[in-house]
Amino acid sequence: MVQPDDVDTFLRLGAAVLCGAAIGLERDWRRMPTGIRTLALVCLGSCVAVIAAIKVGDSDGFSRVAQGIITGVGFLGGGVILQKGDLRDVKGLTTATAIWFTAAVGLLCGASEIKFAFIATAMALAVLLADTVIDPLIAMSREMSLECASAALRWATLSKGNDSARYCSENG
Repeated sequence: MVQPDDVDTFLRLGAAVLCGAAIGLERDWRRMPTGIRTLALVCLGSCVAVIAAIKVGDSDGFSRVAQGIITGVGFLGGGVILQKGDLRDVKGLTTATAIWFTAAVGLLCGASEIKFAFIATAMALAVLLADTVIDPLIAMSREMSLECASAALRWATLSKGNDSARYCSENG
């Protein structure tokens, strides 16, 4: 027979799978190697470890498990980061961060902080998806700046004057 404690445990585990899968879905959508299965399992694994520590009843268990998970998963995520060439050509930072963050959400689920876990997941998804709106705006801004500089150069060449700054300020 299912006990009330079992229902709570199933809810925690289910919430962990949902949160991890939601973040993994975004990574899959971007065709990243770490996706739904990996991040759902990272979140679920963190949740299981916390539930086990709580059920054992050790007063320091949760703290030790949380520290171990955050440190261990941070080390695991560090293996995802690659640097090619100069310092600006770094790959895998977002994936490593998503792995680490998903483990932290699993800790929340295991500690019965389901609402907090869902809010944190929603905020992470907003951050991960923000570049789909922000990147085009940045590109448009750069394009407008280049057009202005080009127009100012043409203006200065044609008029042989030094009014290019005024032209840009008047014409955007």
